[in-house]
Amino acid sequence: AHFDAASISHAAGATLDHEKLAYLIGSLTVLIMLILVFTSFQQSRIELWRTLLIIGLSELTIMLMMPLILPDNTPVLLESIFDVLLLMLFVSPVAWRLKKAADGLYQKQQEVEKNLHSQNAINQLLSLPLHQLDMEELLNKALKIIFNIAWLKVVPKGAIFLNNPNDKILRMAAQHNLSPEIRRSCAEVAHGHCLCGTAAAMLEIQHHSHVDAAHIVKYEDMLDHGHYIVPLISERQLNGVLCLYLKAGHQFNQAEADI
Repeated sequence: AHFDAASISHAAGATLDHEKLAYLIGSLTVLIMLILVFTSFQQSRIELWRTLLIIGLSELTIMLMMPLILPDNTPVLLESIFDVLLLMLFVSPVAWRLKKAADGLYQKQQEVEKNLHSQNAINQLLSLPLHQLDMEELLNKALKIIFNIAWLKVVPKGAIFLNNPNDKILRMAAQHNLSPEIRRSCAEVAHGHCLCGTAAAMLEIQHHSHVDAAHIVKYEDMLDHGHYIVPLISERQLNGVLCLYLKAGHQFNQAEADI
């Protein structure tokens, strides 16, 4: 029998073209499936089977694409490296989605822990024996409970003023770690004077990250610091003011203010 070399070469080339076409169709089909699965992955909660399916489809797509991209004589090591790089490229959107979900879970966990600490502090405040302590002891214990809130980034230093509605004067009723100069200068504070007086007059939380012009009461060698000044209001009546100290530069935090 006589075989034409050109015919054999043509038949082999046709077979090779058909194989590449099959690989191309297969890889495109799997790629479309991969896109559909990843789209549903983005729009729904994370599930293990979806993640594994995406990784499996990614690897299958790469296996079908490799014969179309690399020459037949490509070394095995180079094929493996190329396989890993392509898999990292395909799976990177999944990794980003997982990171985003993990960040969301961490934030929720932080919020839950903050709420637990806040609720615990409120419970401790409500459980204080009102009839067994005088006002100063009661308010000092309240200050210590506030300072023990783990996530509240305040310096363990501050005061509680009680309001006299008749003369519009705040009188320091309790304090913790205040310097003698501040205890003397701020024993009585008129509404509208310095930071505590401003909070009393405006009935709004005052936040200052540094000792600025609004901090009228000062003394020699006073270190830079910040403040949350919180008016204590009940039934639209001002009962007093809570003065908390912050480290210099501490920025306003709504969660801290809300507590």
